[in-house]
Amino acid sequence: MSSSQFESLYPEIDPTEPLPLSLAERAALTTPVVVLAFGAALPHLVTTVVGAVLVVAALAWVGGNTRRRVRATARARFPEEDWAEDEVTSALRLGIFLPAVWLALLIVALATAFFVPDSAAPVAATVVAVLAGAATWLMPGINPLWHPHDADEDSAEDEDGADDEGENSLWRADTEVLEKVPAKPAGGAAESK
Repeated sequence: MSSSQFESLYPEIDPTEPLPLSLAERAALTTPVVVLAFGAALPHLVTTVVGAVLVVAALAWVGGNTRRRVRATARARFPEEDWAEDEVTSALRLGIFLPAVWLALLIVALATAFFVPDSAAPVAATVVAVLAGAATWLMPGINPLWHPHDADEDSAEDEDGADDEGENSLWRADTEVLEKVPAKPAGGAAESK
């Protein structure tokens, strides 16, 4: 199929722009991993199983997002398009990196479960859970920080001489709103009577 067919079938999808995870989606993926890692490092079977079930539920929730399902369908139908996801996957070698991170987290959790004495197990499990949460939160594919396209845009803005207080700045937007609000008279409600 051609690019014109892609544009007519999926006019709202730009293959060069990724669909980043929202803050809620990232939190929904990170929290169950923390629970799973804590349960595995403690070791506590119920906590581990609850964490595993929550991980599957979070993945189903994020994957069930309508925009993501439509984009996945478009990627399957038009693999010849220049998809941003393919760029990230190949640039960061996610096929090797992600399994390596998960394997390292598994080894740390199991080592904690088997080699840490029971008196220190809760503290060690908490450390492993925080480590797993940080690794998940910052993991390429989950955190938009790793997308090369976004980094190119940021560096291009800096080269153009744009300062940190640009038009898209929250600070500037707040001050513009405040400037548009009319000032109240000094007497307040007493003068309006």
